[in-house]
Amino acid sequence: MSKIVSVELPISTLDRMTAALRAIDAHDAIQLDGLVRLDIARNINVLLPEVEAFARQVGREHRKIKPGNENIDSNNKVAEEIEKMRARVMTFDLVPLDVGKLRLDDNKRITGEMIAALAPILTDFGGPAKRSAVSSKRK
Repeated sequence: MSKIVSVELPISTLDRMTAALRAIDAHDAIQLDGLVRLDIARNINVLLPEVEAFARQVGREHRKIKPGNENIDSNNKVAEEIEKMRARVMTFDLVPLDVGKLRLDDNKRITGEMIAALAPILTDFGGPAKRSAVSSKRK
């Protein structure tokens, strides 16, 4: 059985978390069992659309700044809008990852930076162990 937890995350953290999940998933030297990889893939599928939507919106905001635009107030408003978006907190239903199953002693390519980015969804790392979990059966 796989537990799914509702995790509140600011949008500003999604890019790092998704990048860490994708790096772990893509690296052939990182040896994980199939169920852990399935949980990683599920989390990527939940987070990636939001990361892409945020990137598109930031691009739209940046296009509001015209080359040679000396209007500081206008440019500051764009920067403020982007910061508001980055600070927005959203709730995601994610599968927690057990630190032990990542086999950190064997998988040296899982870096401290990756672990830090994944902290909100790692068990035994101050992550979802304190959050309410909804059980779902894996088929």
